[in-house]
Amino acid sequence: MVNLDPTWHPTLKLNVIAGAVDRASADPFPDDISRDQVEEICYAIADLYGKFVAELTSETTLSLRESQTWVLRNLVYPHAEPLSYEAIGVYIWSIGRSQDGDPLSRTIVMDYYERAAGKFARAESTLMRAGTPPYAQDLFDDPAVMWVDRRVADRLRLHLGEDESISALIDRLLDATEGDASLEQVLREYLAAGVGDYAAVDTVYDRWDQHLRLILQKDETADLPSAITDVDRLSTTAGSRSVRIIPRPDPSGAESHLVLCRGGPDAVAIEDGLDRLARAIEAAQMTPYALVGVLREAGEAALGVADDPVGGGAHLYALFDRASSTPLELAMLDRLELDDRILKVSRITTLGSPLEEDPPEAVRWLWVDDSVSDLAQRELPDDDTELRESFPRAVLWTA
Repeated sequence: MVNLDPTWHPTLKLNVIAGAVDRASADPFPDDISRDQVEEICYAIADLYGKFVAELTSETTLSLRESQTWVLRNLVYPHAEPLSYEAIGVYIWSIGRSQDGDPLSRTIVMDYYERAAGKFARAESTLMRAGTPPYAQDLFDDPAVMWVDRRVADRLRLHLGEDESISALIDRLLDATEGDASLEQVLREYLAAGVGDYAAVDTVYDRWDQHLRLILQKDETADLPSAITDVDRLSTTAGSRSVRIIPRPDPSGAESHLVLCRGGPDAVAIEDGLDRLARAIEAAQMTPYALVGVLREAGEAALGVADDPVGGGAHLYALFDRASSTPLELAMLDRLELDDRILKVSRITTLGSPLEEDPPEAVRWLWVDDSVSDLAQRELPDDDTELRESFPRAVLWTA
């Protein structure tokens, strides 16, 4: 039960309600709180903060959810109070919701806030370096000059600690790599222990390529060697990765597994598994240009994106000859890299060529090969900004 004082500010009411949400229940809200009440409170808050969210979304690289989280955490009116992460999760769920699902969890909202903070930090860094080098703020802290491409710079920023310079980060990563066990070494020790003959990386969750979950088949009566269970980082051909070892009695049926080694009639050698993993990690995040190159080489003929996001990310469509197999790069694609943001890829739908039925109406085709008779030929724009603007706005707001 939740007792709301009518004189309370809407922000206080929402904080109290969010603190009583029971996610284990079919109806997560307290019995005496209706969803219409929650929606009324959220729209009262939207009247106060909505214009700031809209300005931030339209004028910056922040997505709608990043803007909502940033504004509601940092902008506090007189007599109001900062919204908790849980309350912001309820707010995002309620504003423009489709009556489905539950309020966003604290973890998801915190991720949006951290992504927004990262974009602000990059913008500040850009302004500080608007002039010509050398930059005064770097002369004593981090004087080394290093040129890397944008993708490498983005990956470095992902690992940058608080108040850590790029030089210190590189030293830390190099030192850590020297002490990491190799994935190949762990797999060979696992097979030599005789406790199982199946190992795979689970790819079902977001950014699986950055933090590996290593699934090892193990009989319930056997024990893994401590040299394996104590491992928390592994070196791979794609670099050092944190790893979580997950033993399971019978894991071989999972479709989301990328098999590293397997015994039996469908045996997979360690060398083949590691080569496939390296390709999959490289394919997890690609630019649209690289993706079209892969699709063209695989005999595919078109790439599109649905007008509406699904699962908090982009829904891609690929048109290709049914006789050809889906390329690994398409199957493992997790994120698309645009010029100022990273789009999550939540779903990929493949269509046969020629189209067996009318093309989906709510799809924006980004690239269409001249071999397709059902659709107008189209090439990707040469300019990164034009390419970004080719994507539906609703999809861009998810990044």
